[in-house]
Amino acid sequence: MDMVVIMPRGNVIIECKSIKAITNKEQFQTFGYLRGTSFPIAILVNFGTWPKAQIERYYYHDDIIRAF
Repeated sequence: MDMVVIMPRGNVIIECKSIKAITNKEQFQTFGYLRGTSFPIAILVNFGTWPKAQIERYYYHDDIIRAF
């Protein structure tokens, strides 16, 4: 994981990539970080999609991961 942002309601994982597109591999890596740390939120950012970054957000609660 590239960064953890400390928040009062729960820490946030930030995972940064620079690839053509986010695939299942990157998503499952981020899911592993959520499960391993039990942090509630992860943000997956891909800077390789010019001119705009691709951003995916995930919420982890009760062993369920949801995108939002």
